[in-house]
Amino acid sequence: MPIVTAAVLIRGAIGAITGSETVYFGLGIATKYVVAAVLVGSAVIGAPLATKAAPYVMEIPKNMAQHHLFASTMAIVTLIGGLYYLLSASFDIWLFRRSSVEGFVLVRFLANWPLSSAAIIAIMATTQLRLQRIPDVPPVKALVEQRLGAFWSDPDTNNSHDSGN
Repeated sequence: MPIVTAAVLIRGAIGAITGSETVYFGLGIATKYVVAAVLVGSAVIGAPLATKAAPYVMEIPKNMAQHHLFASTMAIVTLIGGLYYLLSASFDIWLFRRSSVEGFVLVRFLANWPLSSAAIIAIMATTQLRLQRIPDVPPVKALVEQRLGAFWSDPDTNNSHDSGN
C-alpha cells in the first residue's frame, strides 16, 4: 500500500509541476501498458503471476497445484488480466484524444465498470470450468471459502462458547 500511495503522490506532483493533463493521464495509461506487458510476459515465459496470487484467494490443494490444468488455467487467467489492462489503456488513449478532461474522467469511469466486470467474470468462469476437471478437487467456491475462513478466523472467538463460561 505504501508503494501505491507513493506512486499516486508522485504522479500527482508530476501532473501539477507540468500543468499538463496529457502528462498526468499519460502516466496512468503508461502504467496500464506496463502492467499488461508484465502479466502477458509472465504467462509467456511460463511463470504466470496468477499462480503467485492464487493462494491469497483460495486454498490450493497439493494435487491441484501439481496438475497441468492448474498451470494452464493460471496462464489463461494471467492473460485475461493482461488483455484487460491492454484494452483499458487503449480505450483510454482513444477517449482522451476525443473528449474533454471532464468527459474523459466520466466516460472512463463508466466504461471501466463493464470492462472490469467482464474480465472478472471471465477469470471466475475460466477458473471454475477448468479446475473442476481436476480429479478430487472441490469446487472453486469451496476453496475460496476455506481460504476466507482461515483468514477471518479468530482463535479468541472460537472458544467463547465453552460450557460454563
